[in-house]
Amino acid sequence: MRNVALAVAVFVLVAAAACSHDPAVSLDAERERLEERQSEFFAALEARDAERMAELFSDDAVVHVANRPPLEGRGAIRAFYGNMFGFLSASSATPERVHMSGAGDLAYSTGGTSNEFHSPEGTVAYTGKYLLVWEKREDHWMIAAYSISSDESAPEA
Repeated sequence: MRNVALAVAVFVLVAAAACSHDPAVSLDAERERLEERQSEFFAALEARDAERMAELFSDDAVVHVANRPPLEGRGAIRAFYGNMFGFLSASSATPERVHMSGAGDLAYSTGGTSNEFHSPEGTVAYTGKYLLVWEKREDHWMIAAYSISSDESAPEA
C-alpha cells in the first residue's frame, strides 16, 4: 500500500510539474520586442512605405477599413497601401493600450489616429481609432489583423 501511495504521489508531482506554466521567454522582453515592431509599423505608415508595411503583416492577415470589403493577404494589403499612399499627406497614431497574452505569443494594441488626404477637392482629414492584433510567428511579431475607423459620423443618406 505504501508503494502505491508513493507511486500516486510521484505521478501527481510529475503531472503538476508538466502542467505548470514556467515561460521560457520573459514577457517583459516580448513586450519590448512587440513595441519595437509596432514602432516600425507606425514609422512605415508615416514614411508611406507600402512595401515595408506589407512585410509587417502575416501572409494571411486581414485589414478592415471603413466602407471597403476586407483586405485579405499580404498582396492585397500591399496594393491597398500603395494606392492609398498616393493620396495620404499626413498620418499619426497615438498608442493607448497594449495587452499581451500570458503565453507571450498573441497581443493587441489600440489607440487613436489622424490622417490627412489630398484630393482635387482639397484636403480631407479625420481622426479615428485603430485595433492591431499581433501574433508571434517563427519568433517574429506579425500583424494578423488591423482595423481602422473614423470617429466622424457617417453622412446622412
